[in-house]
Amino acid sequence: MRRTTAITTTAIGASLLLANVVAQAAEEVGQAYLKGLGTYVFADSDRNVDDSFAGGAVGFGYALSEHFNVEFDFQKLDMDGDGTFDGGEGVGTVAYPDQDQTAVNVNLMNLYNRSGTFSPYILAGLGIVNTDAGSQDGDDLQGQLGLGVLTKLWGESVSLRTEVLARGEDASD
Repeated sequence: MRRTTAITTTAIGASLLLANVVAQAAEEVGQAYLKGLGTYVFADSDRNVDDSFAGGAVGFGYALSEHFNVEFDFQKLDMDGDGTFDGGEGVGTVAYPDQDQTAVNVNLMNLYNRSGTFSPYILAGLGIVNTDAGSQDGDDLQGQLGLGVLTKLWGESVSLRTEVLARGEDASD
């Protein structure tokens, strides 16, 4: 088994602002909310995929207390293989395969300044990810750690969510 990591971000400047219309409710304690995130992937060198906008996640959450939310999300990423490699004698040049990932995650968010215009947070989560890379397909454990901020846009009803996540998986070959 090899461990791989991909850094994802869900709002890089104005270019991804439209892709990251996260219109998440600025939830109060005891309130449920919906989320949608666009994802840009900065992949590690072992993954052999291009850095690009690759999909996103949708989910729902619940404000447990003044400082904690729990979330459940569904993630879908479609990453393009980043070129070719020498497959050896008799094989020739072979393209790195595209990798499609589907995952479900449970996250815990630790929020600061929930009632303010800007509410920074730390996120940690676990999930199961299925990676389909051409002829190889496998299910693996996925962990994620992140930092972000919720910015209230329209009163108490909508917030823009920007975050940076480091995702790692105990990946099969």
